[in-house]
Amino acid sequence: MGNLASYKRAWGNHREAVRKIYRTWQDEMAKWEGYKGSKLGDEHIQAANDKYSADLAAARQRYSAEMDSVLQAMRKKLEDADSVVVPPTDEQLLVLQTVQLIPEARVVDGKMVGDMSMADYSRYLELCKGSNMAMKALWGLAKS
Repeated sequence: MGNLASYKRAWGNHREAVRKIYRTWQDEMAKWEGYKGSKLGDEHIQAANDKYSADLAAARQRYSAEMDSVLQAMRKKLEDADSVVVPPTDEQLLVLQTVQLIPEARVVDGKMVGDMSMADYSRYLELCKGSNMAMKALWGLAKS
């Protein structure tokens, strides 16, 4: 199972657990709604609220533990991908050289000139996919 599938499964399990806890609490509150204000009714309402809080805290703790393992797997996969160096192709080198020739942003006659927009960056990034060196170089060029 991939990282995204594990993430979605953990999130879905947590969501369903919280929904179930909430429905149980709502049912219990509905049973004792008519007895609100009486000693026995208030005790049961308080007990239901305490159980709801405890169950919710336990569900959050389970979710946190499950998500920690998923996020660690994601982090490891990302670190492994960063450790493999893929040199840029000739076409990617040409793209990087072209981007490098874009003048730095400046204002001329009240208009911004030489600025790389996010759309431009996305198009260049698409051309540099497959080479982490080219993508990092493009990011460095875009920042400057």
